[in-house]
Amino acid sequence: MGRFVNSIHCTDDIAVVSPVLVSDKQEVQSLRNTSFPVYKHTFDIAQSGMMQRISSIHACGGYDRNLFIDSVDWEFVVRCMQHGYQTIRLNHCFLYHQIEDSNNHEINVNGHIYHTNRYEPLRYYYQYRNALYCRAKYQGSAYEFIWDEVLNGLDHAAEYETQSEEI
Repeated sequence: MGRFVNSIHCTDDIAVVSPVLVSDKQEVQSLRNTSFPVYKHTFDIAQSGMMQRISSIHACGGYDRNLFIDSVDWEFVVRCMQHGYQTIRLNHCFLYHQIEDSNNHEINVNGHIYHTNRYEPLRYYYQYRNALYCRAKYQGSAYEFIWDEVLNGLDHAAEYETQSEEI
């Protein structure tokens, strides 16, 4: 990332540079074997490993203080794009990071099986709350679909959790 940021390719209109988030070495190898450009313009950038141009943070008004934990990064990236900045992900730079809640466990409490996962209920609350907040904030804009996708994903995860509890 440092080489790119210090190169002539990193122009002043680039606000955010991000690595690709991966979960294991196999995923890295698969991505390395795939033919793709050096970077991709995208809103789908996570705060983890993100490099930001300080002047763009000021120009876009900083981070939305109404958000906590989830959607903070995507909301900021959307505002950067609305202000005419580029937000890019470097396709040959990887950061090992597990973002999905894939740590499901069964716990037996007095004969009752409970399904738990990595996140506490408060985290799920903020995921829904922030997605609803951002959807309302960007309603009617080209970016509204982002939080519809987030909400659909959360609903799908909740349906899966409910189905696994019923089995």
